[in-house]
Amino acid sequence: MRDRRSFELDDYVVAVAFERGGRRVAFALGDGTLALIDCSDPSSTPHTVTAHAGSCLSLAADVGDEGFLTGGDDGLFARLSSDGRCTELGRFQRNWVEQVTAHPGHDRLACAAGKQVAMYRASTGEELGRFDHPSTVADIDFAPSVPTLAAAHYNGITLHPLDPELARPSILEWDGSHILLSWAPDERCLVSSMQEGALHVVTLPDQEHQGMQGYPFKVTSVDWLPHDTHLITSGSDGVVCWPYDGEGAFTAGEPRVIGFPDAPEEGALVLVVAADPTTDRMAAGCEDGSVRIIDFKKGEPSLLLAPCDLEVTALTFSPDGKILAIGMEDGSAWLIDV
Repeated sequence: MRDRRSFELDDYVVAVAFERGGRRVAFALGDGTLALIDCSDPSSTPHTVTAHAGSCLSLAADVGDEGFLTGGDDGLFARLSSDGRCTELGRFQRNWVEQVTAHPGHDRLACAAGKQVAMYRASTGEELGRFDHPSTVADIDFAPSVPTLAAAHYNGITLHPLDPELARPSILEWDGSHILLSWAPDERCLVSSMQEGALHVVTLPDQEHQGMQGYPFKVTSVDWLPHDTHLITSGSDGVVCWPYDGEGAFTAGEPRVIGFPDAPEEGALVLVVAADPTTDRMAAGCEDGSVRIIDFKKGEPSLLLAPCDLEVTALTFSPDGKILAIGMEDGSAWLIDV
């Protein structure tokens, strides 16, 4: 029997993240609070910190071993320190801060609010600039090592240099609404999810475009297996796994779809996926509340949480891959030793 702890939090779980050091996990809630739990203490109960006057909309680990970043519908981009203090980094009038992210290697933080992306120096909190886009920015993602921040919006992706004084942004044009971004681990391609239920891939630096169709539903979550390099996605009754050739492209042919033999006849739509950062395991959270962990090589799903008629809204592994954190639409939360 796996060790598991469950918690009844006060509102809808918007997002979940572990600190980079792995000691604490934060659940961002729809009432504007963060529920913090010390994973090093099995008896720890959630400590609630009010971060926003409205709802939390985004959450990420800060650049150090401790701390978090959060954005809300009150227009606040904030930093939560290890001692529980919430510090304002930026304020955006009449706009929601729907995306936040950090890159420790480049000493950078960023957030997206409406049509703007703002960049900050992580070590000091200094704002380095706000950059306009032709439409609302749906997602942002730092490249793993190249000093670039990608921003997804309607009809394309904008690449921002981390030092705006040295280079100008460039736009990768592709028709449609780009809603989710993810860099390949080798930075040879950039993947975006499209509003109409497809993926778009652009190779870099040659900028060749590729569309990957066939999803029955919109892709709302993607991740990368760390060893046997595959892109894993939601958007189907099973986890869709695209083999990546390591040269900026995906292997021709159909993806592998790992289904769930234990699912009901009508299927179990996957809403959230997460890759174990240490092994080729993955987790999938479904529309019916079920959660499974999957050994990729064997293709065998193991049921962690049975269906409960509640959507799984957030899911992530701890940095050491030992704990899976899960959040539900009713505020239910779980920490499971995997």
